[in-house]
Amino acid sequence: PGTKLLKKNKDTPIAITNQGILLFKPDIEVGANHFQYTLLFPDQSTQDLEYSYFQVVEMEFRLNSDVIQIDRTEKELKHPLFLHNNRTMIGLMDFAETISCYVEYDAASKAVTFRLNENSISMFMNSSEAYVGEEKYILDAPPQITIRGSFIPFRFLYENFGFTVLWEASNQTIQLTNQP
Repeated sequence: PGTKLLKKNKDTPIAITNQGILLFKPDIEVGANHFQYTLLFPDQSTQDLEYSYFQVVEMEFRLNSDVIQIDRTEKELKHPLFLHNNRTMIGLMDFAETISCYVEYDAASKAVTFRLNENSISMFMNSSEAYVGEEKYILDAPPQITIRGSFIPFRFLYENFGFTVLWEASNQTIQLTNQP
């Protein structure tokens, strides 16, 4: 009776208690999370609180399939994984949705940037050049735009966002985890 939970939006109250209002700051993301809360008391005084935790995610993909498992829950991709230059490719938005990262696209330069927590990866469509933060890499399977959609190199992205990637050749599956 003393606590009322509200929707968790940035800077929106998430709980009203007898002691005051709890304000929520950042969004929940895969991997390391650090939250800052502000408790607003009835007398309008405030107290800042902090909380950290690590969000573990396990995924299983199968080559040429559009069905994946994320934490033992089935999810359908828009496009099945496929091989290009002997590298697994994943749909651009399929990748972004599996780890809930932010995506920015610059049409003029054909640059796509993925952001998760404090990390960013930038690559250019139909170019082998990529950046993890400020560090430059040359990809052996560059991102590509096809009639079916935009596709990006699977292993390069997941590994650079902190996932361990394990290929099981016998059943053509890929296991991912971000467990530290």
